[in-house]
Amino acid sequence: MRTGQISRAIFVVTLAVVSLSACASRGGGVLASTPTPTSPVICSQIGGTELVDGCPPPSDSSPHYKENLKYRDRQDLSAQETDAATGFIQPVTTALQPLADGQVPMTKDSVVAAVVSAGFASRDVQTVEGVGIGFGASTGYGCVFGSVGAGTVSVEVGGYINDGGCLAVSGH
Repeated sequence: MRTGQISRAIFVVTLAVVSLSACASRGGGVLASTPTPTSPVICSQIGGTELVDGCPPPSDSSPHYKENLKYRDRQDLSAQETDAATGFIQPVTTALQPLADGQVPMTKDSVVAAVVSAGFASRDVQTVEGVGIGFGASTGYGCVFGSVGAGTVSVEVGGYINDGGCLAVSGH
């Protein structure tokens, strides 16, 4: 053997001995079944709903999930803006009712046409398909929004969403 190979072999053997002795001093690398102040806590292995120091509360969503959806939150309207927007609820509901009743085919275009007939410009109306058809229409200071489906019409008022506009884009 050459001198370089001997040095490398000694290094590998020394590293193995040091690694094995470190495992032995920690109880063979096995975690204690009950966490103690000196044993590590692995949060994902703790069952139940008890909160453990150093672990986040149990959750079925990612951290910051609520913060990630802030773009969908609506801005507040003043009392005066709310009163003015509320005046659109009945005309929009009346215009959408024939679609809900099946008298008019329910399409995104027919929803836009109905909302336009209630006093909005078509450029100010957004729609989205899902279970029924969702809509949002800008009043210039807020939104009239809701949905129409087989037998149902829902109309509400509120501010613009934080992303702008009256409807949040799903999967944003």
